[in-house]
Amino acid sequence: MPERLPSLTGVKGVAMSAVFLTHVVYFAVQDGRHPLPLFVVSLGMTAVSLFFLLSGFVLTHTASPADTFRSFMRRRLVRVCPSHLVVWAGFVLLVRCAGVSRAGPDASALGDLAGALLVNTLVPVERIAAGGNLVTWSLTCEVVFYLLFPFLLARVAAIRPARLPLAAGAAMAAVWAVPLASLALDGPEPAHQYIPGFDLTLPQVGLVYLFPVGRLPEFVLGMILARIHQRPGDRIPRIARRTGSLPAVLLLLGALAAGRRLLPSPFVLAAVTILPLALLLLTLAGEDAAGRRSPLRSSVMGRLGELSYAIYLTHFTALLTVNHCFGRSLGLWARTGIALGVTLLVAWLLHTCVERPCMRRFARSPTRPRAVGGRARQPATEGSARAANEAGPR
Repeated sequence: MPERLPSLTGVKGVAMSAVFLTHVVYFAVQDGRHPLPLFVVSLGMTAVSLFFLLSGFVLTHTASPADTFRSFMRRRLVRVCPSHLVVWAGFVLLVRCAGVSRAGPDASALGDLAGALLVNTLVPVERIAAGGNLVTWSLTCEVVFYLLFPFLLARVAAIRPARLPLAAGAAMAAVWAVPLASLALDGPEPAHQYIPGFDLTLPQVGLVYLFPVGRLPEFVLGMILARIHQRPGDRIPRIARRTGSLPAVLLLLGALAAGRRLLPSPFVLAAVTILPLALLLLTLAGEDAAGRRSPLRSSVMGRLGELSYAIYLTHFTALLTVNHCFGRSLGLWARTGIALGVTLLVAWLLHTCVERPCMRRFARSPTRPRAVGGRARQPATEGSARAANEAGPR
């Protein structure tokens, strides 16, 4: 069994809080009565990048030699899809039948269907890409990453230990190359402002933010960081354990502040924060391995991290509904408080009544298919399956 890293569960709760606040700002800006706090929006974009790093890190950290490709995909899809489909159905009913505004681009019925299948952002047509629950665009990226994971894991595992820092640097360079390439993409501005305060063309939004290929380097970097962490005697993990997470947090905030002022918008979505996030991930994992105390390891933060996927799925729909019902009668903070309460309640119900029962009932495969990474392996044990089940995008 791999070592437990509870701080990485706790930090998912912090990242999800940043995403929630970003969408509060999203609705506040739409009513035209509130200024745009760009730093909060930037934190939300950084949280998304952190989720992609975490996904690659945790999946690699919990990968078992006894696992198989089919059992791996079975667990991931059982974890992701049932809860997603429940919230998707609620979202579409609210929009199509109850007259609730999407608070985003118009989407066709085909787009909503593509959103249910998590293929909508693979189609470069706005009325399809905007289909379904708007926040689940990142699940499309995750599903693509899951399909590529066995291939990627074999390649990352083959990297010689001495070259792991160089590989991490190459992955970071690839993260920077994506917005650099996007500067050459001319095109119309989005009909709807996906990210308030960011000057982006529609092709740039697609490449840098929504499209799986543009986010893949972040996932691969997380995988490489997991391998670095698994060699605690090497120089980088030793330094990470000694310095702690505070310098990485300060560097992260400084990079965000400087990036907004000095660089074009495409670079602020992920590139300017990728080094601080990588350092933060290594230091948090190192602190857990060293047994240091951390507020992220508390029971409250652990519970919030466990609910983070359900919160991620439900929070936008809750904000949408509360703003539709009370937008003209209540102030911003009152609406936000109601939406937060609704989100936590519905997320708890979703986690308790859908996610956990589906994992218990369907996550384990009785068959023995092709092994992850291409080598013949035994079926996953209950322990390795449970460890892998804890990995995930949220």
